[in-house]
Amino acid sequence: IHDYIMDSPQKITEELTYQYEQGLIPLDKAKTHILLKIDKKAEWEPILKAIFAIRDTGFEVHPIYEPEEEENSIATM
Repeated sequence: IHDYIMDSPQKITEELTYQYEQGLIPLDKAKTHILLKIDKKAEWEPILKAIFAIRDTGFEVHPIYEPEEEENSIATM
């Protein structure tokens, strides 16, 4: 798993296309799992644009949200 920080939907499309054409990701696009990490404070419009950019390249996207660790609340009990 690799993290790639992209600043626009166009950059997402370019990077996916590049990696696909270079053979860095499987030719069967169903074998590539793209996890879109969503920040708690993120606005929805950029998230939707990213999702559609990924889907427009033929890949499936799996938005994920990682909540704050519950360890902090457990440690204070």
